[in-house]
Amino acid sequence: MFTDPAVDMDVVLSENQTGRLMLGVAVNSDAGLVGQILLDEQNFDWQRYPTSWDDFVSGRAWRGGGQRFRLEAAPGTEVQRYLASFSQPYLFDTDYSLGLSGSYFDRRYRDWDEQRVGGRVSIGYQWVANDLSTAIAYRGESVTISNISARFRSCSKSRAQRAPRLQVDGCQRHRDSAFLATEGHFLQFELEGVVGSFQYPRAVVDGRQYFLLSERPDHSGRHVLTASSRLGFTGTDTPVYDNFFAGGFSTLRASNSAAPRRW
Repeated sequence: MFTDPAVDMDVVLSENQTGRLMLGVAVNSDAGLVGQILLDEQNFDWQRYPTSWDDFVSGRAWRGGGQRFRLEAAPGTEVQRYLASFSQPYLFDTDYSLGLSGSYFDRRYRDWDEQRVGGRVSIGYQWVANDLSTAIAYRGESVTISNISARFRSCSKSRAQRAPRLQVDGCQRHRDSAFLATEGHFLQFELEGVVGSFQYPRAVVDGRQYFLLSERPDHSGRHVLTASSRLGFTGTDTPVYDNFFAGGFSTLRASNSAAPRRW
């Protein structure tokens, strides 16, 4: 039995911002000059269209449904990327999810120019209690290769690929934060079958473990150790532009052996 007297409390809450607009410009030796325009809304509602100017001013337009909508444009001198995506995490108020996306990608490499246009539809299910989710997706993509260098020019079928893909994803998360994790783990598995101009399987396993080494009494000043690994497998009929190679800002660098040697 509680003997402490009851106390009246007034709690004042304010809704946090769910959307963001980002503008940026970057330049580096690999991708040249790249701009970024990003619109991301994590509480989107496609049925809540505006009926007055006040809906825009107050922020009620297109908000309140718990859906996610993202528009991204990244024009550049060497790389261009455009993406539109929509996701409904609780389809018809169930643990099933729906995802839709479309993208355009254009990149100038040393040995060829690459252009990709595609879309993706996915249906997922979430085991919320276990932080586990799975998804089955269909991804259609058209890949066009042009300006091929002399050492790759003999392979005519590498110029284009139309590839419907059946993709199965499994993801298990147990982290204290999705963006700046300090404890827990993350494990993701992707399996994909590609048909079209080329036929090959493709699998990726991504694992991370976070260790909290120390922190202040108020939970600030955290020192975290992260162990991560990414393993990829693909079939022998995989074209060079869809193969796995070491390199980039997060893997092996300054190695000629990591570059493609044949188509």
